[in-house]
Amino acid sequence: MRIQNGHWTTKVFLAFAACWSANCFGQSGTAVEAPARVYGPQELAVMKLDGIWAGVGYLDHEKLAKHLEAMPEGDAKEILFHKAGTFLSIVAAMEFRADGMLETEMEVTGADGQVQREPTIGTWRIVEVRDSRRLVELNETLADEQKRVSRQLIQFYEDGEHIAVLIETDPLLKDFNPLIVMERVPAEKIALAEASGGAKFDR
Repeated sequence: MRIQNGHWTTKVFLAFAACWSANCFGQSGTAVEAPARVYGPQELAVMKLDGIWAGVGYLDHEKLAKHLEAMPEGDAKEILFHKAGTFLSIVAAMEFRADGMLETEMEVTGADGQVQREPTIGTWRIVEVRDSRRLVELNETLADEQKRVSRQLIQFYEDGEHIAVLIETDPLLKDFNPLIVMERVPAEKIALAEASGGAKFDR
């Protein structure tokens, strides 16, 4: 199954918004952390990247709120506030195909309200397995034909249906645990989005 033009991304995000709020975040707004322990073979067996994932930007809201509250009014506080808001506006989707092909799309709304989209196509491969973590190499071609090679550390949650993608972002946000928290998109949700005209797929 291959994404065409990424038209389904926002619809899938909206469909899952309530689910992410309930399952990926706790009462305090802190992301559910995968416990540091050794997983058994059956647990590891469900931690497969193959499939379509959709998610949103995440920051440690409690820590960020306390930090902003302690800052004096001024440009520095306003800059951090806007950078955090931009990061939290991220809507992302990734398809890891079993044949090693990759498609991604990210949508970000800036402080000025302008929406930027970044679709990519390319390939992916797992470089290293660290229990519930996967170090993944991505070879991507951007919309302007530029090439990008990167390595991303992806953390699985226990259920194998949620992941946290550790990404590099603005240094001002590094102390607030910036992640893209994603959920595997079930086949029935893909079919629903496709039937409603929100997705175009090539099987």
